[in-house]
Amino acid sequence: QNELAKEIERSRRYGHSLAVVLAEATLPYGPAEGAVRGAGRYLLELIRKDIDWVARYERHSFAIVLPETGVRSACSTARRLSAKLQDADLNKSGLPTGTRWQFGVSAFNRIITPDAPSADLLLISAGEYLESARRNGPHAVAGGYANLRANVEMEM
Repeated sequence: QNELAKEIERSRRYGHSLAVVLAEATLPYGPAEGAVRGAGRYLLELIRKDIDWVARYERHSFAIVLPETGVRSACSTARRLSAKLQDADLNKSGLPTGTRWQFGVSAFNRIITPDAPSADLLLISAGEYLESARRNGPHAVAGGYANLRANVEMEM
């Protein structure tokens, strides 16, 4: 969360957007650490090099931080990741066949929400959108702005 707090401060200072995508893998069988690590490595291959970054968030989920990215672009990125993960040779990347993904996207845009959210709020908001994506089924994406959660939810 320290690195995310630094990204938020940088976004606030320069007036750039910032998005966090929580990507959760639902494995067809119980916890498999090797498969989750493989998922993280695969996600790293799919994001912008030297700009975006991925961190393990919880047991089967990752936080993908997208600097200078608004909510629409972040949702588009999440949909692209979802499609790539569906089309990938999952066994090659260490993931078992039948792995499903859901994505929760939370973004900060200084023009829309002038007060920068804390790292906790951004992650909590992304978690709420992830919960919404879970209800929509496998490979679903849901997202919106961190400070306007009740008003802006977009289901993809």
